[in-house]
Amino acid sequence: MQLSGISSNPVRWRRLLWAVSLLDILIVLEGIGILAWFLSHPSEPGSRVFLAYSLERWILILATVGIIFSFLFFLWAIKFRTGRVESLIKFFDQPKQAGRLLFFATFIFVLTAGLMLWLPRYEAVQLYYARLLPLLLWGTVTVAQVWIFLTVLMRQTVVQTFKDFFPVEGEMQIYPIRTISKYLFLVLIGISFVYLVLQIKSYLDIREAVLIGDSWSYLYGAGLDLNDPAFFSERRPWAILLVYKILGNSQTAIEIFQLSLSTLAWLWLSWTFARSLKNQWIKLTGFVVTLGLSLSPTVQLWNHTVLSESLSISLLVLILAVFVQLSQQWKWRYLFWLILFFVLWMSFREANAYIALFVALALLIMGFARRTFRVYWLLPFFIGVAFLLNYQLSLAYGLPRCALPLSEVITHRILPDQEYLEYFSDNGMPVTPELMALSGKNANSDNYAIINDIKLKRFSRWLFNDARNVYVKFLLTYPGYTITSPLADVKALLGYDYLEGFYIPDYTAALPTQVNNLFYPVGWFWSYLWVSLLAAGFILVANLRTKKRVYWIIVVFLLLSLLQLYLIWHGDALDVERHAVVMNIQFHLGILWLVIFHIDTICTNMFPRH
Repeated sequence: MQLSGISSNPVRWRRLLWAVSLLDILIVLEGIGILAWFLSHPSEPGSRVFLAYSLERWILILATVGIIFSFLFFLWAIKFRTGRVESLIKFFDQPKQAGRLLFFATFIFVLTAGLMLWLPRYEAVQLYYARLLPLLLWGTVTVAQVWIFLTVLMRQTVVQTFKDFFPVEGEMQIYPIRTISKYLFLVLIGISFVYLVLQIKSYLDIREAVLIGDSWSYLYGAGLDLNDPAFFSERRPWAILLVYKILGNSQTAIEIFQLSLSTLAWLWLSWTFARSLKNQWIKLTGFVVTLGLSLSPTVQLWNHTVLSESLSISLLVLILAVFVQLSQQWKWRYLFWLILFFVLWMSFREANAYIALFVALALLIMGFARRTFRVYWLLPFFIGVAFLLNYQLSLAYGLPRCALPLSEVITHRILPDQEYLEYFSDNGMPVTPELMALSGKNANSDNYAIINDIKLKRFSRWLFNDARNVYVKFLLTYPGYTITSPLADVKALLGYDYLEGFYIPDYTAALPTQVNNLFYPVGWFWSYLWVSLLAAGFILVANLRTKKRVYWIIVVFLLLSLLQLYLIWHGDALDVERHAVVMNIQFHLGILWLVIFHIDTICTNMFPRH
């Protein structure tokens, strides 16, 4: 290497030039491999113009040769053009200039990777895509290698820039239990032991998860081979099928796993929440109330069924626990667990993915409002990727997952109403006597006639392709219906008696009915609902200026449950009680926590000694 004239640290820059040269040589060798591939595959006999290659192939060959020679010229310049080398070194010695190059390389990398994934979806470019694939692949790999090289080269600048743009909260808002009272700590240990005993008794009463409702479809999907495309795009989300497959489709193993995960998740949440409260008696209250809700049939029933509700509830609890821990003390590993739990939670139920989008939006807004919340922008990125992946998988199956729930919305809510029926008809829905005959019926009526009847084929095509967009447009066009209709079923959505509605043989509630009614009111639901809403409104106004981060987590958690209420009701017309169970628990837990937090604030101000 010719390094004369370089005044700065010669050893450091000699290593840099060697690294750049090796990267350049690697890219050239890859290009030669692509060129060899082009030359080893002659064109079709009818399209050849010279030496067994078509005009399009010659263009690709010459383009590849030109790119290879450009990289060889760059390698020659490094060795013989000292002035160019000095300019290159000075460029990398300026963090802002190098940072811009890294940003540009990142943009190109994302763009090329996106094109590789999305271009095959369009029939108009599929033929050209197949011809360009080797060159596109080389370009993507080259950009990826340059991006990795620049990231490693500028790692210190990247890390510092990352820290400056994503500052973390330095103030700790954690109140350890042991430092306040050793006796309280022992009491909570004792309560946790009793809780474990009650959960073990619950398992011994039942021993294997029960099949109810749609359970058969989960076991069928989990029984498919992993190399079967239907496994990831079947009627049920892939994550729950994967868990059941790992458990061997055994109802006993499913029972043990779901109950164990639920137990650990609620214990973790209870201990975490107690560490956010100051007053020792309120710590005890918050701990007991959280575990008490988890022992109610609203939570416990689903641990004993082969359905996705149990794991969805447990993952939601884990997500909330990690959020609370991050509000107490920032740790990067907590963020990692939060991202992992969110991605899994979104992949267990369709509705979870849409709620996660609202969480991502809330985090983006909060990041603009406060710099220390920008670090949470990493979570929306992974939420977006997981949402797109699950959305594409939901449409990949021959019967899109949204088809049956949407068809039941149409048969139960649209067809019986003349005004709504005319709106859908004007927006392309084929209205025939055969379709009207299904008014008020379920999607599985007459052997799934809504998708199997040959006389309804036009409707089926519309249902698969256009129905979702028309339905969203309908909800925006009729805001009165959108806002008020779910309120007519608010008792079923927020106060349903799951112990009566879903029969689990040999199941008995862990707590007496009167105690369960304190955590999850059924008999006095309407009184509880109005009191809780008034109390929540008062607490929101009273704590508008609070700086307690856990308080705002509780508020967002509660508001998202109300948003989920509308999403669930408008998403399906059947089994809204079962579909609402996660939202149901989220609402009641949010109300209980909000009241407990406010009481803790009052007690702390009145009795700071405790």
